[in-house]
Amino acid sequence: MEQLVYTVTRDGGAAALSSTGYLRLLETRLAKFAELAESLTSCRTVFIQSNVDALMRCIEVQAAHCNEILRIEQALEPYAKLTDFLSPAEQERAAELLRRAAGLKRDIQQLNRIYASLVRKAAHNNAVLRNLYATALVYADPRQNHGASCGKVEV
Repeated sequence: MEQLVYTVTRDGGAAALSSTGYLRLLETRLAKFAELAESLTSCRTVFIQSNVDALMRCIEVQAAHCNEILRIEQALEPYAKLTDFLSPAEQERAAELLRRAAGLKRDIQQLNRIYASLVRKAAHNNAVLRNLYATALVYADPRQNHGASCGKVEV
């Protein structure tokens, strides 16, 4: 199998770009997308239970996955400028990895939309509860006043 290696100069340094390196980065990015999706799915019960400490730990893990994905995508940028450096078999493998990554990315975006709607609903509920708490005297139970309202009304 023929392997092409390109040398790209960036900020005064040279980095060798190879088809195997490109495929390895695609595989690593796909694995990180899968880990992020699993993390989002596994924190569902923590989110529903409103366990703030566990939720913050989940968010830290998810942020680490996102940072790693971003680092990998930055490493993939030099490859975008190159064309025809993959063999047909490598092109097929890269296309499959890109397709699977796009599918996982859609799933992650869907999970993010679901969680965002839950957060919006919880924020609305909190605002309503804060409003009720702030105006608690206005909505006091009238039965607590054992005065005239408990007597008979004659017409």
